[in-house]
Amino acid sequence: MRIPNSVCTAQQWRIHEIASDFTVEDVWALPTPGGPDDLHRLVEWFTSVYETDTEWVAETANKTVHAAMHIGWVPDDSGPGYHGRMAVLVKPNGLFGRVYMTMIVPFRYILVYPALLRLIARSWVHQAESPPA
Repeated sequence: MRIPNSVCTAQQWRIHEIASDFTVEDVWALPTPGGPDDLHRLVEWFTSVYETDTEWVAETANKTVHAAMHIGWVPDDSGPGYHGRMAVLVKPNGLFGRVYMTMIVPFRYILVYPALLRLIARSWVHQAESPPA
C-alpha cells in the first residue's frame, strides 16, 4: 500500500544524512509482518550500500537518474509486530533525467511497483513456509 512520503521523511533514518540531496519519490508499506529482528529476512537480495538492524539501502545509477531503495523495519501502529517500509529516493541527472522521471510515473504505478510488491509478498510468504536450513 502506498503511504505518504512524510512517513519516511519524518523518521530519523541514516539515509537522510547520506542522500540529503535526493528526493523521496514514493513510500510503500510492505506486506511483511514479522518481529523486531526480521529485517534481514526481507533484504536477503543483491549488494547493499549499508544495512543496520532497522535499515537497508541499495542503489542504482544511469544516465537519467541516481536512485536509492531504502527499506526500513518499523513497529506496527496497531500491535506488537513489525513490517517493512520501502522508500524510493531519486536524484535526476539534468533536464533529461527530470523529464524521464516525469514521463515514467504511470508505468511505475501501473507496472513496476505492483509487480515488485507482489514479488516481495510472495517471497515473504515462501520464507515463512519454508523450514529453516
